[in-house]
Amino acid sequence: MKKHLIGLSTKVVREDIFTCRLFDCLEYSQSHLVADSMENVKRDVPRFIELAREYNVDLRSFHIPFASTEYYRFEPANLDPAVREMTWNNTLPLLDLVIPMGIRYVVLHGGVHKEDVAEKPQLDVFCEYTCRLCDYLKPYGITVAVETLRPQRIAHGLAHHQYMASQIDRDNYGICFDSNHFLGNDYLTFLEAIGDRVVTTHMSDFDGTPECHWFPGRGIIDWKRVVELLDEKGYDGPCVFEVEFPNKIASAEQCRSLVSGWNKALI
Repeated sequence: MKKHLIGLSTKVVREDIFTCRLFDCLEYSQSHLVADSMENVKRDVPRFIELAREYNVDLRSFHIPFASTEYYRFEPANLDPAVREMTWNNTLPLLDLVIPMGIRYVVLHGGVHKEDVAEKPQLDVFCEYTCRLCDYLKPYGITVAVETLRPQRIAHGLAHHQYMASQIDRDNYGICFDSNHFLGNDYLTFLEAIGDRVVTTHMSDFDGTPECHWFPGRGIIDWKRVVELLDEKGYDGPCVFEVEFPNKIASAEQCRSLVSGWNKALI
């Protein structure tokens, strides 16, 4: 089994994440934007760059917001073209802020499936949106990684991702494999079938139902098999943890516990 670099997805700049010297790379993540969020991003980016240079950490990816608020909407699979254009116009200023970090991947959510419409129209407009984003980011050398989402979402499960792979003809398109967004052992079936499309990861444990985001080793995921399958499919990127920290604070001690559990899970 290949030894992979490890990373962490974080919403805030915390020096402990750097000073613990446990992570080779980081993902900067924003789930939603409120009134002062853009100013916070403007403040965070220079600090990320400063700490990354000091501690030799790769700022590898940016997670585009995926939840709408009264201030900003992010709905790339919405059937209303005006809402998709609003999503686009909300995304571009963010990308302009984070591209100087040197990111090479952006993670994109498909969004909620509207129960009153068929899935395919939403999948189709999401594919179109993803192509547009790929084309915008290609000159920067950035790949769009569509995240595997939980059921009742656009871009969930094997069938959705196989369809998207057939529709998105871009060399800077791939999949972000999120281990927490499957049911039961579906994550292994997914990797066996389409793991060669994975370009980045969100690693966290669960009990067989989505959205636990536990430290590896607490739940049912067969981590050794996950890494073996990624290796078999040619994945050479890092294992990036997207986990819930106790009290939401990623302290150095908690980071050590996270990495220790990961190492034990691979034995």
